[in-house]
Amino acid sequence: MKTNRIFFSGIALGLLIGACQNPGSNTVAGTDDTSATEHMSGMGSDTSMMGQDTSMMAGMNRMMKQMHQMKMTGNADYDLAMMLKHHHQGAIDMSEAELRWGTDQQLKDMAQKMIDMQKKEIQDLEAIADKYKSGPKNYDPANKNEGLGKDMDKSMRSMMEMGHDMSKSIDHQFASMMKKHHKDGIEMGEMIVKYAKDANFKSMTQKTMDEQKKDIEKLDEWLDKHKE
Repeated sequence: MKTNRIFFSGIALGLLIGACQNPGSNTVAGTDDTSATEHMSGMGSDTSMMGQDTSMMAGMNRMMKQMHQMKMTGNADYDLAMMLKHHHQGAIDMSEAELRWGTDQQLKDMAQKMIDMQKKEIQDLEAIADKYKSGPKNYDPANKNEGLGKDMDKSMRSMMEMGHDMSKSIDHQFASMMKKHHKDGIEMGEMIVKYAKDANFKSMTQKTMDEQKKDIEKLDEWLDKHKE
């Protein structure tokens, strides 16, 4: 199977560039229904084997596509809850890939813990989103020059900045990509603490960030011990 160093593919990057060039849009990025498989075929990878080497990236691509296609309402609590929900689903998808394809028991245990926690938090986020679905607008999602709109745009750009060596084992992919995923989640959490109005939302997010920082330490230790 041909392996390349694959960066987050055209699903996320192309949509993000389009959105940044269109400041009147209320979506995080534009809409494009092209599948992850089609985009990766343009990157030169063998998409006839959407298995061990591509499952992690496929999960991340699904997450980014969902986040980019979100319609921003202008209510900070609703929009941030929905973004974090999609981000959590990305962690679940990657963790499920690790459980299916991974071989390292420590990482598999971490993956199962993440699945359990993220599924519970998704339920909490859905409750927050329902609460603020018809809430008043308190920021301008089309304004990417200041405030929450600017910080959201910065956060989405940050998610594009790192590539992953898909030729390495599924365990290494999981450790590397989940470390980056958690760092992006912490950045998103900081936005929630700064801009959200709901005190329970902020408190829940702070606890999640504390757990993610602990996970990052464990993932760093694993990566240091398992260099290929």
